Amino acid sequence: MRNVIWVLLLISFIESTASSKCVVTKWRDWSECIGNCDFGQRVRNRDVVRPPFPEKDENGLTVVKECPPLYEVEYCVPLRCEENPFTKSNPQVIAASEIKEKSENKTSTTQSSTTAVAKKEFFRPYPKQLLPKPKASGLPVFKNGRRSDCGLADRCCQVFRLICPDGKKPLTVARWYRVKGEPFCRQYHYPFCSDSVEAVENPIYEEAECQETCFDDREKNLLPALRLI
Repeated sequence: MRNVIWVLLLISFIESTASSKCVVTKWRDWSECIGNCDFGQRVRNRDVVRPPFPEKDENGLTVVKECPPLYEVEYCVPLRCEENPFTKSNPQVIAASEIKEKSENKTSTTQSSTTAVAKKEFFRPYPKQLLPKPKASGLPVFKNGRRSDCGLADRCCQVFRLICPDGKKPLTVARWYRVKGEPFCRQYHYPFCSDSVEAVENPIYEEAECQETCFDDREKNLLPALRLI
């Protein structure tokens, strides 16, 4: 009889010890770095092998302990950017670009003086007080999403996101954005999650809308001359 009691106590101890553990697998390998040379992310995950069993605390209440994190995200640089010498601060590349910029500002037989003046005027730096800081249009910035520096308006920003707020993978649809200082708009793959999320972020649908929204009056007047380049 005494042996039976000891066996029951041992089983009860083992069950109470196991109840507080959540068994998970090892981390899987990191995914490919997704993004561009300004911003990239990669992810990895693991699974639950055995969830924790309910147990009672000191007050007699039934509780279930949480499992350790199953999903991790970290910033990275795509391999193509590491291999591209133009993404690094190479003194020779910088010097070459400065020489090219000076030569482009000069009037030649194939380039009108109007175009040269327009280019010089367009790329003139803004006064610091006129540079608005980019922000996320009131949308909570999730740990796996952000916007690139776009300058004039929030809608002109490119949105990066690997995971939607509900945990699902976003769809990709065509939208437009402008990189600050560039004389044109670019098309990109917008990470669509839902109509409600898109309504808050309010990305730009058409190139003409991007040109109207993301360029101030001075830049709009210079656009026709710049398009002749």
